[in-house]
Amino acid sequence: MNEFPKEMPHEVIRALERGRKMEAIELLRENQGLSLKEAKEAVECYLLEHPHLRRSRGTLGGHGLWFWLTLILLLGLLILFSGRLSAGIEGRGQPPAGVAMTDCGFS
Repeated sequence: MNEFPKEMPHEVIRALERGRKMEAIELLRENQGLSLKEAKEAVECYLLEHPHLRRSRGTLGGHGLWFWLTLILLLGLLILFSGRLSAGIEGRGQPPAGVAMTDCGFS
């Protein structure tokens, strides 16, 4: 069994900074010739020694889950209210923009 690398390669650290643990494991395997198990253990050990590199499981693309849920909710509300707003303007007895009022002959 190979020993863990004394110094982690820079590209592995950069992958961990981006929250890409699997990528870091693969990079370490390629760089050091470790097995999957050895590389995984080495990366996890490194993360224990450098907790600022660990990302919570609830992140998506570096943003928290609440960020994405809030964004989706706000976009949905924007779509909902923009539809109601345009329906409200058209429902005031005014023709939509570009439409001329004509007498259709109905009494």
